Amino acid sequence: MRDAMSRMCAAATVLLFGLCAHAEPVPDAVVETAVDELHAGYRGVFDRSDAGEEISFLDFTIAADKVLEGIEIGSLDAEQIGMLEASVGQDFASRAYTEAMLERLIAISEDRASSGLERATALAVGSVMTLENRFYHAGYEAPARLKAAQTEMLGSFRTNPARDAVLASPSVRFGVESLMSHGADAITSAEFAGIIEALGVAPDPRGAHAAESLWDITKQLASRAEDPIDAELRERSRVLAQSWFARGAELAQSKDNEQAVRTLGGGAERLDSLEARGLLIGHPAPSLDIAWCSDGSIASFSDLEGKVVVLDFWATWCGPCIATFPNLRELRAAYPEEHVVVLGVTSPQGAITGMSEDRMRIDCTGDPEKEIGLMPEYIRNKEMTWPVAVLDGDERALFHPDYGVRGIPHVAIIDARGRVRHNRMHPTDPRKRDRIDALLEEAGLPVPERETE
Repeated sequence: MRDAMSRMCAAATVLLFGLCAHAEPVPDAVVETAVDELHAGYRGVFDRSDAGEEISFLDFTIAADKVLEGIEIGSLDAEQIGMLEASVGQDFASRAYTEAMLERLIAISEDRASSGLERATALAVGSVMTLENRFYHAGYEAPARLKAAQTEMLGSFRTNPARDAVLASPSVRFGVESLMSHGADAITSAEFAGIIEALGVAPDPRGAHAAESLWDITKQLASRAEDPIDAELRERSRVLAQSWFARGAELAQSKDNEQAVRTLGGGAERLDSLEARGLLIGHPAPSLDIAWCSDGSIASFSDLEGKVVVLDFWATWCGPCIATFPNLRELRAAYPEEHVVVLGVTSPQGAITGMSEDRMRIDCTGDPEKEIGLMPEYIRNKEMTWPVAVLDGDERALFHPDYGVRGIPHVAIIDARGRVRHNRMHPTDPRKRDRIDALLEEAGLPVPERETE
């Protein structure tokens, strides 16, 4: 029965996505149009959500399938599949789409009549489709044959003679992410130097899709104990990834995709930050443009000179942030204010969330003064015993690029000389007291005794 069902699913896949080995090649223009339609379909789902309609992953999958059902997947080449793969997105892939794409990529990789570059590209694209996650979202177990094929494809890509050509081609994203999925430990610093050299000539702005993966693996390789990449190679990789973000933002701008412009433009800004350039830890703390502070004596870092400062980036809508308030309250009580300052840092978010049981969300859209005006009451209600600073700007100001704030809560610790000594910490990190004590001792300030448990 199970085998019969499998054959039925395979037949349905063929019918739905046109897995025909002898169909005419699909023009690139058709695929590019499909990509635009995918983006438009997803924006339509987001618009419905903004209008108050309850949506789910299924709505995105349905939107994707409406576009993909008109594509002869069996006639696509590997790079065209890569273009669609990058646009559909992992969370929104249907079972039929996933199987059809993998089947086609396997066929290309095994076709001895295909060029070495085409086969290597198929291996690269297939290896990053992350079958386990794809099939998890689709709600069923991945067929063992496809799981085994993916593992084989990844290994084959790493040893394929055409690998470097793939890395230098418009399919660059898939080459980088293939290496990422295999783990940084699989790449030597010499290999990575060659990869960066090859990627540096990639002319296609679709390389922006790989920027995040490239930067992630760069940081891994720079921080590992054995065979780390040097500062010069790290910088070359940073500049390359930043250029991909910037080119992607330009392409999105030309297509009036404001959401993509913000995301990709923000990525370019982040990779130009002090944190990305390795100029944060051990360097003077980046300034904060404070619009309001619950402690009127704090307007800038100069007002905190000679003190150890703990910055906690947070927002009222962030449940995990609110959950750490007891830890911050305890931390505030552990040190005298003249030596250690705990400063909550947020920015106007367009609403105050969780003010009280009868006021769970107070809309402040376009009115930061209203939001700031409500902050003292929020601070009292939440028993926040430490000062809170609201940055000038909108919701994006909270995600300060120079501090590398991408998610919250996010903690940075600044020493008494105004230098950032620790970053990317969590308020509940058990190391924070030891680190603060060490900075107090270094500055010649008294270290409070701790209560024994």
